[in-house]
Amino acid sequence: FEENIIEKFNLAKKNKNFVTYIITLYNKKAYLLSVINALAKEGGSHEREYIFVDDGSTDYSFLSLKNLKLKLPGNVKVIRRSNMGASYSTNEAMLMATGYWVRLLDGDDIIGYKSTAKMLRLAKQKKEEFVYGLIHESKVVDKKSNNFNYVLQSKNEGLAKFIRNCPANSSCILLSVKRFFISGGCDESFVSPDQILFLRLFSSGKGIFLKELVATMPKNQSSE
Repeated sequence: FEENIIEKFNLAKKNKNFVTYIITLYNKKAYLLSVINALAKEGGSHEREYIFVDDGSTDYSFLSLKNLKLKLPGNVKVIRRSNMGASYSTNEAMLMATGYWVRLLDGDDIIGYKSTAKMLRLAKQKKEEFVYGLIHESKVVDKKSNNFNYVLQSKNEGLAKFIRNCPANSSCILLSVKRFFISGGCDESFVSPDQILFLRLFSSGKGIFLKELVATMPKNQSSE
Protein backbone atom coordinates (compact mmCIF):
# COMPACT_ATOMS: atom_id res chain seq x y z
CA PHE A 1 0.00 0.00 0.00
CA GLU A 2 2.75 2.45 0.95
CA GLU A 3 4.62 1.81 -2.30
CA ASN A 4 1.45 2.50 -4.29
CA ILE A 5 0.98 5.82 -2.48
CA ILE A 6 4.58 6.85 -3.14
CA GLU A 7 4.26 5.96 -6.82
CA LYS A 8 0.85 7.59 -7.23
CA PHE A 9 1.93 10.92 -5.80
CA ASN A 10 5.54 10.73 -6.99
CA LEU A 11 6.66 11.47 -3.45
CA ALA A 12 10.21 10.26 -3.96
CA LYS A 13 10.84 13.26 -6.24
CA LYS A 14 9.07 15.90 -4.13
CA ASN A 15 11.03 18.88 -2.90
CA LYS A 16 11.26 18.19 0.82
CA ASN A 17 11.68 21.91 1.52
CA PHE A 18 8.34 22.64 -0.11
CA VAL A 19 5.25 23.09 2.06
CA THR A 20 1.65 23.16 0.87
CA TYR A 21 -0.66 25.11 3.16
CA ILE A 22 -4.25 23.87 3.15
CA ILE A 23 -6.70 26.43 4.51
CA THR A 24 -10.34 25.38 4.82
CA LEU A 25 -13.02 28.00 5.34
CA TYR A 26 -16.75 28.35 5.70
CA ASN A 27 -18.08 31.90 6.21
CA LYS A 28 -14.73 33.20 7.44
CA LYS A 29 -14.69 36.50 5.56
CA ALA A 30 -14.32 38.52 8.78
CA TYR A 31 -11.09 36.65 9.62
CA LEU A 32 -9.41 36.36 6.22
CA LEU A 33 -7.39 39.59 6.34
CA SER A 34 -5.80 38.61 9.67
CA VAL A 35 -5.26 35.01 8.55
CA ILE A 36 -3.59 35.97 5.28
CA ASN A 37 -1.50 38.75 6.83
CA ALA A 38 -0.13 36.21 9.33
CA LEU A 39 0.64 33.74 6.53
CA ALA A 40 2.36 36.46 4.50
CA LYS A 41 4.57 37.44 7.45
CA GLU A 42 5.19 33.93 8.79
CA GLY A 43 8.79 33.72 7.65
CA GLY A 44 10.98 30.70 7.06
CA SER A 45 13.18 29.75 4.09
CA HIS A 46 10.99 26.94 2.70
CA GLU A 47 9.13 27.21 -0.58
CA ARG A 48 5.36 27.24 -0.30
CA GLU A 49 2.01 27.10 -2.02
CA TYR A 50 -1.45 27.75 -0.63
CA ILE A 51 -4.68 25.88 -1.30
CA PHE A 52 -7.83 27.55 0.00
CA VAL A 53 -11.06 25.57 0.03
CA ASP A 54 -14.18 27.73 0.23
CA ASP A 55 -16.64 25.18 1.54
CA GLY A 56 -19.89 26.72 0.34
CA SER A 57 -19.54 30.07 2.12
CA THR A 58 -22.51 32.45 1.90
CA ASP A 59 -20.63 35.55 3.14
CA TYR A 60 -18.66 36.18 -0.09
CA SER A 61 -15.41 34.83 1.37
CA PHE A 62 -14.45 33.90 -2.18
CA LEU A 63 -14.46 37.53 -3.33
CA SER A 64 -12.20 38.55 -0.44
CA LEU A 65 -9.78 35.77 -1.33
CA LYS A 66 -9.45 37.01 -4.89
CA ASN A 67 -7.86 40.23 -3.64
CA LEU A 68 -6.08 39.08 -0.50
CA LYS A 69 -4.27 36.11 -2.09
CA LEU A 70 -1.90 38.54 -3.82
CA LYS A 71 -0.22 39.15 -0.45
CA LEU A 72 1.05 35.57 -0.19
CA PRO A 73 4.62 34.52 -1.09
CA GLY A 74 3.71 31.54 -3.24
CA ASN A 75 1.30 30.12 -5.76
CA VAL A 76 -2.33 30.19 -4.62
CA LYS A 77 -5.12 27.81 -5.62
CA VAL A 78 -8.72 28.45 -4.62
CA ILE A 79 -11.35 25.70 -4.64
CA ARG A 80 -14.96 26.81 -4.41
CA ARG A 81 -17.92 24.45 -4.12
CA SER A 82 -21.01 23.51 -2.11
CA ASN A 83 -20.72 22.84 1.62
CA MET A 84 -19.25 19.41 2.36
CA GLY A 85 -17.38 20.00 5.62
CA ALA A 86 -13.78 20.65 6.61
CA SER A 87 -12.85 16.96 6.57
CA TYR A 88 -13.98 16.58 2.97
CA SER A 89 -12.22 19.84 2.08
CA THR A 90 -8.93 18.68 3.58
CA ASN A 91 -9.03 15.35 1.72
CA GLU A 92 -9.85 17.13 -1.52
CA ALA A 93 -7.00 19.63 -1.19
CA MET A 94 -4.50 16.91 -0.26
CA LEU A 95 -4.99 15.38 -3.70
CA MET A 96 -3.85 18.69 -5.21
CA ALA A 97 -0.85 19.32 -2.95
CA THR A 98 2.49 19.55 -4.76
CA GLY A 99 4.60 19.94 -1.62
CA TYR A 100 6.10 16.98 0.17
CA TRP A 101 4.99 18.59 3.44
CA VAL A 102 1.56 19.99 4.28
CA ARG A 103 0.56 22.50 6.94
CA LEU A 104 -3.12 22.48 7.89
CA LEU A 105 -4.96 25.64 8.95
CA ASP A 106 -8.56 26.50 9.65
CA GLY A 107 -9.82 29.66 7.94
CA ASP A 108 -9.97 31.74 11.13
CA ASP A 109 -6.85 30.53 12.95
CA ILE A 110 -3.68 32.64 13.00
CA ILE A 111 -0.46 30.86 12.14
CA GLY A 112 2.47 31.34 14.53
CA TYR A 113 5.57 33.24 13.43
CA LYS A 114 8.05 30.80 11.85
CA SER A 115 6.05 27.93 13.30
CA THR A 116 6.05 25.92 10.06
CA ALA A 117 9.82 26.35 9.71
CA LYS A 118 10.33 25.10 13.28
CA MET A 119 8.09 22.09 12.75
CA LEU A 120 9.76 21.29 9.43
CA ARG A 121 13.23 21.51 10.94
CA LEU A 122 12.21 19.25 13.81
CA ALA A 123 10.61 16.71 11.47
CA LYS A 124 13.79 16.52 9.40
CA GLN A 125 16.11 16.32 12.39
CA LYS A 126 14.15 13.45 13.93
CA LYS A 127 13.23 11.85 10.58
CA GLU A 128 9.53 11.83 11.42
CA GLU A 129 6.66 12.82 9.14
CA PHE A 130 4.09 14.10 11.62
CA VAL A 131 4.58 17.06 13.99
CA TYR A 132 1.98 18.96 15.96
CA GLY A 133 2.14 21.88 18.37
CA LEU A 134 -0.07 23.96 20.64
CA ILE A 135 -2.98 26.23 19.86
CA HIS A 136 -3.52 27.30 23.48
CA GLU A 137 -1.08 28.83 25.94
CA SER A 138 0.48 26.23 28.20
CA LYS A 139 2.81 26.17 31.20
CA VAL A 140 5.14 23.85 29.28
CA VAL A 141 6.17 26.62 26.89
CA ASP A 142 9.48 28.33 27.67
CA LYS A 143 9.41 31.46 25.52
CA LYS A 144 12.97 32.46 26.50
CA SER A 145 14.56 29.25 25.30
CA ASN A 146 16.13 28.98 21.85
CA ASN A 147 15.97 25.19 22.02
CA PHE A 148 13.12 23.02 20.83
CA ASN A 149 10.93 21.78 23.64
CA TYR A 150 9.41 18.63 22.23
CA VAL A 151 8.41 15.07 22.98
CA LEU A 152 8.64 12.13 20.59
CA GLN A 153 5.42 10.25 21.20
CA SER A 154 4.96 6.59 20.41
CA LYS A 155 1.87 5.25 18.71
CA ASN A 156 0.41 4.10 22.05
CA GLU A 157 1.26 7.35 23.84
CA GLY A 158 -0.37 9.42 21.14
CA LEU A 159 -3.48 7.26 21.02
CA ALA A 160 -3.86 7.39 24.79
CA LYS A 161 -3.60 11.19 24.74
CA PHE A 162 -6.18 11.71 22.02
CA ILE A 163 -8.60 9.01 23.11
CA ARG A 164 -9.00 10.84 26.44
CA ASN A 165 -9.72 14.16 24.74
CA CYS A 166 -8.55 16.29 21.82
CA PRO A 167 -6.06 18.80 23.31
CA ALA A 168 -5.11 20.23 19.90
CA ASN A 169 -6.72 20.81 16.52
CA SER A 170 -5.71 20.36 12.93
CA SER A 171 -4.31 23.91 12.66
CA CYS A 172 -1.42 22.59 14.76
CA ILE A 173 -0.34 19.91 12.28
CA LEU A 174 2.57 19.62 9.84
CA LEU A 175 2.82 16.25 8.10
CA SER A 176 3.87 14.62 4.86
CA VAL A 177 1.38 13.77 2.15
CA LYS A 178 2.50 10.16 2.44
CA ARG A 179 1.73 9.99 6.17
CA PHE A 180 -1.69 11.57 5.61
CA PHE A 181 -2.80 8.99 3.07
CA ILE A 182 -1.22 6.03 4.82
CA SER A 183 -3.19 6.99 7.94
CA GLY A 184 -6.45 7.10 5.98
CA GLY A 185 -6.83 10.88 5.92
CA CYS A 186 -9.88 12.66 7.35
CA ASP A 187 -13.12 10.85 8.14
CA GLU A 188 -15.67 12.65 5.98
CA SER A 189 -18.58 11.50 8.12
CA PHE A 190 -17.38 14.13 10.63
CA VAL A 191 -17.48 17.82 9.68
CA SER A 192 -14.34 18.64 11.69
CA PRO A 193 -11.18 16.62 11.05
CA ASP A 194 -9.64 17.28 14.47
CA GLN A 195 -10.30 14.30 16.74
CA ILE A 196 -10.38 11.49 14.19
CA LEU A 197 -7.39 12.78 12.22
CA PHE A 198 -5.15 12.75 15.30
CA LEU A 199 -6.33 9.24 16.17
CA ARG A 200 -5.69 8.01 12.64
CA LEU A 201 -2.26 9.63 12.47
CA PHE A 202 -1.17 7.98 15.71
CA SER A 203 -2.73 4.69 14.65
CA SER A 204 -0.23 4.71 11.78
CA GLY A 205 2.88 5.46 13.87
CA LYS A 206 4.81 7.95 15.98
CA GLY A 207 4.51 11.71 16.15
CA ILE A 208 6.39 14.70 17.54
CA PHE A 209 4.72 17.06 19.99
CA LEU A 210 6.31 20.52 19.81
CA LYS A 211 5.49 22.29 23.07
CA GLU A 212 5.13 25.71 21.49
CA LEU A 213 2.25 27.76 20.16
CA VAL A 214 2.06 27.17 16.42
CA ALA A 215 -1.35 28.79 15.88
CA THR A 216 -3.96 30.76 17.81
CA MET A 217 -7.73 30.75 17.59
CA PRO A 218 -9.82 33.94 17.37
CA LYS A 219 -11.62 35.12 20.49
CA ASN A 220 -14.99 34.92 18.78
CA GLN A 221 -14.64 31.81 16.67
CA SER A 222 -17.26 31.14 14.01
CA SER A 223 -18.77 27.74 13.26
CA GLU A 224 -16.96 24.89 11.44
